[in-house]
Amino acid sequence: MQQQYQNHESPAREPSERQQSRHSSVAFAVLTHAIRMAVSLAPLAILEMEPNPTRAHRLIRGVAIAGTGLNEMLWSAKVARSREEQRHR
Repeated sequence: MQQQYQNHESPAREPSERQQSRHSSVAFAVLTHAIRMAVSLAPLAILEMEPNPTRAHRLIRGVAIAGTGLNEMLWSAKVARSREEQRHR
């Protein structure tokens, strides 16, 4: 007996706001996590590559400050965008 299979593809729909928000928040979380991990692992890499302890200490502090500043700028941009979206609703 031969079976007939029907194509059950759903029609193309526009993604809802909730889906778009979820995907952007996941991308944002991945990005901020990667920044935090890079800042956390930077001292190990710097100490391995830089023989001068004083310069290594300065580099570690610089990376920590730059990483924290970048992370805060991303969070500020996210908060500003979410406030703007709430105003338009």
